[in-house]
Amino acid sequence: MTDRKINIDSIHIDNARKMSQLTQKSRIPARPGQSMTTNLTQKWSSSPKVAHHVSVPALSTKTSTSSHNSCSNPQCDHCGSVIVPAPVATLPLTDAPSISIGNWEVFTTRKPILNSQDTEQLEKTLGFPIPEMTFGHNKVQVFKLSEDRSIEWSIDFNAIDALKMVRKNVDPSELLQVSYAQDWVNARQHRKGDEIMEIFRPFDWSYTSDYKGTITSEVPMTIDNSKAIPTSKLQTGSILFFNDMILFEDELGDNGISLLNIKIRVMKDCLLILQRLFLRVDNVIFRVYDTRVYIDFEKLEVIREFKRLEASYQEIRLQINVGTGDPRALMRDTAWVADHCKEVFKEREYVQLSG
Repeated sequence: MTDRKINIDSIHIDNARKMSQLTQKSRIPARPGQSMTTNLTQKWSSSPKVAHHVSVPALSTKTSTSSHNSCSNPQCDHCGSVIVPAPVATLPLTDAPSISIGNWEVFTTRKPILNSQDTEQLEKTLGFPIPEMTFGHNKVQVFKLSEDRSIEWSIDFNAIDALKMVRKNVDPSELLQVSYAQDWVNARQHRKGDEIMEIFRPFDWSYTSDYKGTITSEVPMTIDNSKAIPTSKLQTGSILFFNDMILFEDELGDNGISLLNIKIRVMKDCLLILQRLFLRVDNVIFRVYDTRVYIDFEKLEVIREFKRLEASYQEIRLQINVGTGDPRALMRDTAWVADHCKEVFKEREYVQLSG
């Protein structure tokens, strides 16, 4: 059997070459205003010229009348790729929700931690290093307005007033001690190289504070332990407003944690504020200082309850059973620790406001 010789006409070769060029050309994004089928005979070995000054068309401010599938983002004048605009930064973030019920107004503010300049100024004012994370602009405010809309009574919770009540200029022997507490205190001094720029006087490095809120009123609160917060009333009705925020937090040089946070919930006829200071010094002690403020909008009465709860580190560890859960997680759970600490002090205050 003789081999059959196959002849390929030159026109077939030329058509195949054009088809190959068209296929390769379709894989390259088209430049603005350039057709995909133009310049098919251009050699692919030649590199496109790069423009030194690229002008990107601005986004139109007019409302587009094209279909929802059209893209209004600009294209690169060189390669034709779509340019996706970068997101616009809106920091620093500010969260300030509020609610008004009758003559009562509630304001909350949440912002980032203090910057270095504010931190330095606050430390000069207080006379000791502030916690690592101090939310100095966070606050919860409640106002009772009179008929002429002036402030008749108010209470304010904020980190700066809480830190002002931290003990300072105290005998170091009266403070909580851990194995390297003094090393941690020394590390918090302001230094420039080996030169100590400023030495802080001894202070309560656990940031324990009896802060119960800042009240502004001509009518003082009186101690009345017979007044109890009506917990049954708080369990009924829907919550109209809620917020939860941290005022300050410090890990005490990896010796534990000192955390001050606050929660508020507002219902139709009352509100409740819970501020909790949670302190854990590893292998030493647990402390939970709770401040609850109950306000009845209808009866115009305010009850403030302050409690100190304490337990040694070993006492809490012994209450953790095998089936209770992760010991480390439980010792970070402020609610669980509070339920297992002993109450060492409790005081209630009361005030009746005018209508």
